[in-house]
Amino acid sequence: MEPLLVPLSPQKNWEGPTAAEILGVGRETIKRLIASGQLESVKHGRKRLVVVESLKEHVERLRTEQRGGEAA
Repeated sequence: MEPLLVPLSPQKNWEGPTAAEILGVGRETIKRLIASGQLESVKHGRKRLVVVESLKEHVERLRTEQRGGEAA
């Protein structure tokens, strides 16, 4: 399995704009992915944080889809 190209971080959660920058998408896309359940998020006070592990899982799903659904 190839390594996932996400910067190493001790953080478990990132704010939406950071998650968007990592994936190379806009904040609205992050909001849609959260709303559809494709990304997991948690609420911390007034902030919504994206769970880093769910970002990794999302990228792995995309990679699998692009490989034609074959197991990675």
